[in-house]
Amino acid sequence: MAKNGFIKGAMLLIIFNLVGKIIGAVYRIPLANIVGSVGMGKYQLAFPLYCLILTISTSGIPVAISKLVAEYNSKNRFKDSKRLLRISILILTVISAIGMIVVIFGAKFIAKIQGNASNYICYYGIAPAILFVGVLSAFRGYFQGNLLMFPTAFSGFIEQVFKMVCGLYLAKRLIVYGTEFAVLGALIGISISELFAFIFLLFCYIFYSRKHNHMQEISMLSYRHLTKNLINISVPVTLGGLITPVTSMIDSLLVVNILMYRGFSNSNATMLLGIQSGVVEPLINLPVVIAISLSTVLLPNLSSLLAKNSKTEIKNLIERAYQICLSIAITCAICFVIFGGQILSFLYGRSFDPNELGIAIKLLFLGSLNIIFLSLVQVTASVLQGMNKQKYPVKSLLIGCSIKIVLDVVLLLIQPINIMGAVISGGVCYLVVFMLNYNMVKKLTGATLSNSFFYVSIQACFVCMFAYFSNLLFKMVFSEMIAMFIAGILAVLVFATTFYVFFMGKSGEYGFENKIN
Repeated sequence: MAKNGFIKGAMLLIIFNLVGKIIGAVYRIPLANIVGSVGMGKYQLAFPLYCLILTISTSGIPVAISKLVAEYNSKNRFKDSKRLLRISILILTVISAIGMIVVIFGAKFIAKIQGNASNYICYYGIAPAILFVGVLSAFRGYFQGNLLMFPTAFSGFIEQVFKMVCGLYLAKRLIVYGTEFAVLGALIGISISELFAFIFLLFCYIFYSRKHNHMQEISMLSYRHLTKNLINISVPVTLGGLITPVTSMIDSLLVVNILMYRGFSNSNATMLLGIQSGVVEPLINLPVVIAISLSTVLLPNLSSLLAKNSKTEIKNLIERAYQICLSIAITCAICFVIFGGQILSFLYGRSFDPNELGIAIKLLFLGSLNIIFLSLVQVTASVLQGMNKQKYPVKSLLIGCSIKIVLDVVLLLIQPINIMGAVISGGVCYLVVFMLNYNMVKKLTGATLSNSFFYVSIQACFVCMFAYFSNLLFKMVFSEMIAMFIAGILAVLVFATTFYVFFMGKSGEYGFENKIN
């Protein structure tokens, strides 16, 4: 990879993913106005099974494709890469088709046990998306393995735009037939968005294949061997992907029941869980999208360098990833500590009473540190997958989540802590997983955080202090929300400038100027 190519690829994914998240958040506002709160509940009911099937079908194989394609290309085995893509498309098509059929024919049963029998029609709208996502994820893995991040980034943008446009249009047209049909229209919009994303990636693949048809075609592995390699990598990654949603489901069951045991009413216990998991967690997870984007770029680059046995470059690349991850995660964590109250007041000031808003602010303040640990978990897990240790992150995640469940039981029973125990247990879980992963990465590569933490902390503190004092200054002239918005924009510009100087400038320090071949 050319100089700074890793950073530019990561920035491309980060920007498009953040824009997609913003579009997704904005999309829910007019959708809620169309279908109402009951309709939004029906909309959310269709997602748990959909997400579970997507995790099974798309979490492991795209990672395996990305890793193996990068490895094969580094050895000029381009024919093996194309063969791997064909195998992956076949496997994902079969798995996704089975998942789609399960959703279609099981819709009535699923809706009935959820307590909303009339909601079965909504599953028909989202079922085709399972098939399209499965196939397009194979192309995404292939392009990432070729160190091409634009197809993945822009296809995600296409998904969000078509989901918003088609979903809102169909929901508005079908609302006259009832809430279920309006929700059906919104979910059909998701299927349409995945179809257009798939078409875009297919055209990208055709264009890429024609442009690179001059590359020497070398094949060393049979289809059987390629399939075996694919399965060996994808199965542990898929299992690891299932641990978190299963733990979240157990977590949700524990929280309400334990709080009720401690004397809370059902409505109050449910309210506390809703604030913690529906308000605070999404805010904490938003900056983690950046770490996920970084990890997406990191995996194929590491696989390529590992195939070349470039030990020094591997160490430099991992430490560079640590630096970028920490720079963004620490900045976001400090900003949530400083501006968390204002952010929550702006988002939920009209929906929550002062007591509920106060609880949310405390939980966000406490959970801000989790941003750092969770981001580093994403990066270290990606490193281990790239280093052919894909089973290790699964084991560490299983250990961490087991500790979380035990801590939930212990901390939620302590009256002064109650719901804050769920946030604390999450932080301990991520810290344990990170430390286990980090020690293994250090053992394998020698890469450490020692040269990163101090300098990026200074940068983060500088940016956040700039935002804080800018906010105080602008509040003398504008309203509180406008002042925070202007200060936030300026802080982003300051962060981008310091980020460029530290990470991409020709005279960058801390080894940032190292060239990755």
